[in-house]
Amino acid sequence: MDLKKILTILEGDKDYISAAKITILDGYRIPECAQQVAKGLEIDSTEVLEKWTNKEYLQTLVEKYWFLDESILGADIMFPLEGYFGPETYVITSKKTSIEDVTKMMLDQMDRNLSTYKDKISNFMISGNKVSMHQFLSLASVVQCESSGQKEDQAKIAGVFMNRLKKGMLLQSDITVNYAWQRTGVDVSYSHLEINSQYNTYKYTGLPVGPISSVPATTMEACLQYKKHDYFYFFAIKDAQDKS
Repeated sequence: MDLKKILTILEGDKDYISAAKITILDGYRIPECAQQVAKGLEIDSTEVLEKWTNKEYLQTLVEKYWFLDESILGADIMFPLEGYFGPETYVITSKKTSIEDVTKMMLDQMDRNLSTYKDKISNFMISGNKVSMHQFLSLASVVQCESSGQKEDQAKIAGVFMNRLKKGMLLQSDITVNYAWQRTGVDVSYSHLEINSQYNTYKYTGLPVGPISSVPATTMEACLQYKKHDYFYFFAIKDAQDKS
């Protein structure tokens, strides 16, 4: 910008005045993202969810973004764009901002986050097999939720899941069961474990069918640099120094 333009903005150019802020936190699920977007745009969250499940619209996004593929359109996927929005605070500067505009902002942020790790992710392997971006984000989102965002635990937790995947064991992540039920919290009953969902890692081997939350760059890094150890289990104890 030239000096004249900058001064015009500082004097109160309406095109550059923040109308709202939309904050997507680490570990947010699609319903939470939809609520934040709806609040920022002053619309109903069902309108946002309808847009994010529209197959024609989703297909245009798959064609535009390198990290999206047909996996998000699978029949067992609960929310196609789950895990693909970059956690960030997005500033809305115009009352004319649409759902598509905000979606682009969030996907563009994810593009920047993933581009940093693109080569590493493309070479990331589980049991000798390379994983897709969709699979990597599925793993990273489980680590994000199981760690409750505690960065110091994430590499160790990722190591536990990697050991289980290599052995062909069930991941048995309570978080994935709760996601299948669209529940929050960590408590899970035996009846909850019976849900027939591809997200239920007590019933189906391997990774869940898709990501279960937003994933920050720090969690991606923790998964790529997961801690190599011999543990197959972990248990979170309040205020414990070592939760492995």
